[in-house]
Amino acid sequence: MKNPWKSESAIDPQCDNGFRRIANDVYRAITVAPINAAEMKIALFIIEKTFGFKKKWDVLSKSQIMFGTQLSKTSITRSIITLRSKKIVYYEPSDQIVKGSRLNRFLFNKHFDTWAVWDKLGPDFDIVQYLTESKIVTGRVQIRNNRSADLDSTKEIEENKKRINFVKF
Repeated sequence: MKNPWKSESAIDPQCDNGFRRIANDVYRAITVAPINAAEMKIALFIIEKTFGFKKKWDVLSKSQIMFGTQLSKTSITRSIITLRSKKIVYYEPSDQIVKGSRLNRFLFNKHFDTWAVWDKLGPDFDIVQYLTESKIVTGRVQIRNNRSADLDSTKEIEENKKRINFVKF
């Protein structure tokens, strides 16, 4: 399939110009997590500033986050506090002081099974089980030593789909 808008574009994004390395399960978890748009923008920005530069954490100012997300200072403050309470982002004071204010160190919590959000998707929702089942549904299964293998047949995929409750759009 060809992208019909490529000819309209003035850019040519390539991984050679930088990329964020993130585990597929973490990526899937953040897309499923019941968080609002501002929280998503901030989480993705922190991923960019940490994982994107092969760091576990980074010192960030509110003005950096404002510039990187186009959110207001009030929205950022509220969302950062909420993300911490949801255990998605952790922050603590750093040793750096800029214009009289101490900056915070930010860390994105890649251990998504500890995020305090999953109960919003139902009392029986289990993110680890969901991600495991979604791998089965898409035709990939994890086997020993973190190798993966294709399911042998459409029949196996269809049988596994029956076990999962899908949200219809």
